[in-house]
Amino acid sequence: MEAFAENKLMGGCYRDVTSENGLGSVGHSVPRVDGIAKATGSAMYVYDMALPNMLWGKILRSPHPHARIKSIDYSAALRIPGVRAVLTADNFKHRLYGAGLHDQPILAQAVVRFVGEAVAAVAADTPEIAERALKEIVVDYEPLPAVFDVEEAFSTNPPVVIHPDLPKYTHSPNMTPGLIPERPNVYKSHVIMSGDIDEGFAKADLVVENRYELARIQHCQMEPHCAIAIWDDDLLTVYASTNTLYPVKGKLCQALGLSWGKVRVIQLTVGGGFGGKQDLVAAGVAAGLSKVTGKPVKVAFTRAEVFYGAVTRHPAVIYLRDGVTRDGQLLARDILFIQNGGAYSNYGFLTTVTGCFGAVGSYRIPNFRIRSYGVYTNEPVAGAFRGFGNPQVQWAIETQMDIIAEKLGIDPVEFRLKNILKEGERNPAGEIVHSIGAAECLRKVAERVKAFEGKYKNSGDVVYGWGIALGNKYSLAPTASTVIVKIHEDGVVEARVGVDEVGQGMQTVMSQILAEEFKTDIGSVRVICGDTDICPYDEASISSRATYMAGNALRRAATEAKRQLFERASRVLEMDPGELEVAQGIVFSKVDPLKRVRISDLFTVNRLGWGRYVSELGEILGKATFYQATSPVDRKTGTGERLTSFYTHGAQAVLVSVDVRTGRVNIERVISAFDCGQPINPQLCEGQIEGGTGMGIGSALYEKMVFVDGKQLNAGFTDYLLPTTEDVPTGDKNEVYLIPALHRDGPYGAKGLGEGTMVATAPAIGNAIYNAIGVRCFNLPIEPHVLLEGLEAQRKGKHREEG
Repeated sequence: MEAFAENKLMGGCYRDVTSENGLGSVGHSVPRVDGIAKATGSAMYVYDMALPNMLWGKILRSPHPHARIKSIDYSAALRIPGVRAVLTADNFKHRLYGAGLHDQPILAQAVVRFVGEAVAAVAADTPEIAERALKEIVVDYEPLPAVFDVEEAFSTNPPVVIHPDLPKYTHSPNMTPGLIPERPNVYKSHVIMSGDIDEGFAKADLVVENRYELARIQHCQMEPHCAIAIWDDDLLTVYASTNTLYPVKGKLCQALGLSWGKVRVIQLTVGGGFGGKQDLVAAGVAAGLSKVTGKPVKVAFTRAEVFYGAVTRHPAVIYLRDGVTRDGQLLARDILFIQNGGAYSNYGFLTTVTGCFGAVGSYRIPNFRIRSYGVYTNEPVAGAFRGFGNPQVQWAIETQMDIIAEKLGIDPVEFRLKNILKEGERNPAGEIVHSIGAAECLRKVAERVKAFEGKYKNSGDVVYGWGIALGNKYSLAPTASTVIVKIHEDGVVEARVGVDEVGQGMQTVMSQILAEEFKTDIGSVRVICGDTDICPYDEASISSRATYMAGNALRRAATEAKRQLFERASRVLEMDPGELEVAQGIVFSKVDPLKRVRISDLFTVNRLGWGRYVSELGEILGKATFYQATSPVDRKTGTGERLTSFYTHGAQAVLVSVDVRTGRVNIERVISAFDCGQPINPQLCEGQIEGGTGMGIGSALYEKMVFVDGKQLNAGFTDYLLPTTEDVPTGDKNEVYLIPALHRDGPYGAKGLGEGTMVATAPAIGNAIYNAIGVRCFNLPIEPHVLLEGLEAQRKGKHREEG
């Protein structure tokens, strides 16, 4: 490993060759610990797994967006040879589960609420037999009125009340629904307000108000959803492709009526998550079928099922009103944020709240209000998605920042810098700002844009334009992580963590932190994750929290393990434990490094020769928990001094070319600068930024789930557009800069990065398109026909900004 290439024992003294920041392993781009397995194809996915006597599960789904289930006849399906069981809602005793509000069944109970909702399930010897059996199940439906438009559903007199029993649903004790009786389809509401919004607008020299809208999009992970369930008497084990081991375990307990100790969830290699693998869409059905048949059951989604049977990102409508002075000071901002949650609340119960944080994380606004609502419709369920509500609200904000700057005649970068939050200030939610590199990120991308002045010139029908946007992403709180560190007899140091490896590099980052704490190389440490029976409880790899939370817990657990190690070594070396240090598997005196002992020599050989132990002191096990607390929240205003763990900030500049004949937009260059505190592994950080940029390009220009009467028309990669490698700049056309603003509470000053990397991309693209052709877009994705309509309006002398 590069960081320890020159580490040597010089006369018994460990010499630590570190980076300029005083760190050894941390801060270096070491290879991924799971890289070889993934590159060679030896990594095991749930899709690859087969157990003896395993059955296949398939799901019958609703063809109606809203209907009453009058009866289900599956007698013919059971007569098919090889069919072992058919399940309906009756098998689940009509239990409900959810991320906060408990409103969703594993199989539909009496009513279906979207096209694709699971109605029944079959277990059979082969997937083909199971598919055949689905066709023999007869469901008698009574169609009901449906509502698809979120503003219609949000109204005080909606055409349909989707959950008449909403007030009766239970919810998590620490999460209040915030129901609004006069708006019966609202399952969650949240408000943050500060200052005097009316006074702010009264003092403004300019008021700008616009409506923004974003389409429903899918996560499009490479690996579809898959789970295998097996029962051993009353103990359930589920192998799942998930990024939330313990939350999935909790939902299984909730939906199946099981006690906590009766469920084990094991994660294998995950082929992408992005927030979309936190649910029971496969695991719940597999568990039910396995219980009835007494055999292992695999439920593996087709690609089409992922679109209509798993969760999506929340479509949203945003009304944004800003008041500014003529010299460019933001005085007031008022936001109405309406999220389309689909048929069940899922994680929309949380994004209704957390999406508000994206609106407060960048700018100083003395008079502020955001009203956020999660709303039921008869569309597929929306859930967690990279950014968790922040990309939606910041699409509107960063687009409007450019609109205001133009109206005032101010450079858009200078306008942002004039209003950007600074260290120690309070954001509109009342939080005291710390570790904010937003201004530095913005200046960096603006500086790089200037380097290309005059290098891209319009040619024929192709015109060029630059756009810049700022972005931020909070991380949730209160929250906790626990880690266990064990020192083995051969000197290998092991950490057991509850956060999940979902491709982001968590195992590598935790390995680097562990190696840093014990001043050893990556090959001498091991990180174990992915099993609720082996690893301590954690809230999972969500909200960009793994590095910050588990990293802190790991450092504390390592400190405790070293304390025990030094206690044992002190008896051998006859020294005070406080005088000892450890490096490369050797404990030595800080004062006299020649006084040393190998870790392996601290273990006594078992008298029968079966292994080693450490006499009466027992194993060396360090355990620690890191808890991120929050301050009290004002229930009326939603404000407080600390509502989140941290904010990550970033800025992006995008160069687009637009063909004015076709409306085709190409991304020519992307320049990104992000503040992630101390990068633990810079290359992994850069990979997150490049990946997030690709997702941002997709949401900006290509991705859109198209529905007619609630039925999706493009449920597959043939018709659902995604950016390809030709659409995302690579190499020197995709510049990445890391701007460290160290966080005082983070491990070595680090904080999370993954989600915030796609927030600024879409508005930067929209601003670039406007810079190129003068057509302002308010809706995502930005489609060629909209640009052509805008250009045609220009030619006709109309000043319409979007068709």
